Amino acid sequence: MGKGGIVTRYVIQSEELAAAADTHGAELQSVSYRGEEYLWQGDANYWAAKSPLLFPICGRLKGGQYKHGGNTYKLGCHGFAQHTDFLPKRTYRDELLFRDSGPHPQYPFPYRLEVGYGVKNGNTLTATATVTNPVWDALPCSLGFHPGFWYKEGDFLRFDTLENAHALRINKDGLMEGGSDPEVFLNGTDVLLTPEYFMTNHILEGIQSEAVTLMRGETAVWRFAFRSPFRVLGIWSVPNAPFVCIEPWIGLPDPASGVSGFYAKPGLVHLAERQTLTLKWELTVYRRL
Repeated sequence: MGKGGIVTRYVIQSEELAAAADTHGAELQSVSYRGEEYLWQGDANYWAAKSPLLFPICGRLKGGQYKHGGNTYKLGCHGFAQHTDFLPKRTYRDELLFRDSGPHPQYPFPYRLEVGYGVKNGNTLTATATVTNPVWDALPCSLGFHPGFWYKEGDFLRFDTLENAHALRINKDGLMEGGSDPEVFLNGTDVLLTPEYFMTNHILEGIQSEAVTLMRGETAVWRFAFRSPFRVLGIWSVPNAPFVCIEPWIGLPDPASGVSGFYAKPGLVHLAERQTLTLKWELTVYRRL
C-alpha cells in the first residue's frame, strides 16, 4: 500500500483505448478498448494480482534468502517491486512514467527503476521497464513483466515464427526441474489454452518470435509484442481460470537441484556503472472480446 495507505491511480487514453496504473507497484490496473476490459481484474480464487512487475529477480530464489556483505536478506518470489511505492515522474494524457530509486531493505544495492506506459495509434498500449545502475559497483538484477489478460474457451495463442523453444518445467515450489516438455506447440506456432496445458507450469526458453497473438478461430483478438535481450517467455494461468499471463522475463527461477542462490541465478544480469537494462512490450487490440 502507498505511503500513509494512499495509492494514486493515473489514467492514459486515446480515442478508443484507455489504461490505468497505480503508484503502488507501478502496476497496470486496467486496459480497456471501446469500453471493454482486456486486463485480468484479479480474483483471489484464482490469482489476486493483475500485472505485477518482477524485480530484482524473476521466479523464486531457493530458500527465499541470500547473503551479501556478511548480512542475510530475504527475497520473495519475483522480488519486491510489485510491493513498492513508486513516484510519478510524468503524467500526461497519453503517457505515464513511474520511478523507484530505493533504497530497499531486501536489496543492498543502489538502483533506479523506471516503469512507463503509453498509448499510440488508437489501439496500442506500450509498457517499458528500465533499470539503471547509478554507481560504480556492479548491480546484479533480473527484470520481468507478468500481465494477465482475459480470454475465452477455445481461444489459442499463435507465435509469429515457427518455434523450437525449450519448455522448461517449473515444479510446485516454483523452481526449475530438469528436462523440458517438447509437445507444447501445435504445428510449431500454436499453444492451446486448455486446463491440461496449465496443469504444468512452463517457461519457454529460446523463443524466436517477437510477438504472440490471441486467436479466436482464424480471427486475431489482440497481439502481444515483446522486446527482450533474453529470449524467455512465460505463458501461465490456473487450470479453468479465464485469464492467461504473457510474461517476458530477463532471468529464470533457481533450479530445484544443483548450484543455486542469488548470484548463481540463471539469466542474472550484472550492470556496470551507468549501464541500463530495458524490457518492453506492446498490446495491440484488434476486436472486442
